[in-house]
Amino acid sequence: MSAEVLPGNVRDRIADDEINEFMQRYRLPLFDSIERVPAVSGSPMALLRFIDLASEVLDALMLRIRNMFWRGHTISAKVLLVRDDWLAGVD
Repeated sequence: MSAEVLPGNVRDRIADDEINEFMQRYRLPLFDSIERVPAVSGSPMALLRFIDLASEVLDALMLRIRNMFWRGHTISAKVLLVRDDWLAGVD
């Protein structure tokens, strides 16, 4: 079981530690890894991966930061369905 979240409007100049501090301020778990997603069209993003956390739990936690104004931008937060979670629901 694992989960990923794709927060939007997270600029490249914002350090990984600063993202973790922001998440901790709103009592969100520390991410296990981060991958920067360049802005092709639109805003830059950072893919945050969480091991041992269900997508449903992460989605409920992300309500705390969705549409929040941080570092000059409104943050979006989309939880992605990780393949192992998706396959668990298939018979």
